[in-house]
Amino acid sequence: MEFYRHSTGAPVRLDILTGTGTPGASGRLLVAIDGHHGHLAVAGLSPLPPHRVYQLWFIRPAVTGGSFAVDVHGRAWASITVPVSLDDMREIEITAELSPGTAAPTGQPLLAAKTWR
Repeated sequence: MEFYRHSTGAPVRLDILTGTGTPGASGRLLVAIDGHHGHLAVAGLSPLPPHRVYQLWFIRPAVTGGSFAVDVHGRAWASITVPVSLDDMREIEITAELSPGTAAPTGQPLLAAKTWR
């Protein structure tokens, strides 16, 4: 975990996700210092069919932070919600799920962060 300053001057927390099920894919999770709002930037994921979405998970048990799609280049910039304290999480993951998203992860993690503390 690292803290940075957003272009507005507000401090943000940066967590790095790496490709676990998708080698070469990566993600950056920027969370506002309030710990509840942020943005997710991903690259290297394949576009999914219309009935599927990527979904962000905070694992403690799993709680979703939202779902998103990538563009034709495998990139996305999505606003996310952080429903629980990041300090209490075991892992942050991204999976591919049925649209509009699921209540719990059903797929294998494609991106994950395990060492942000």
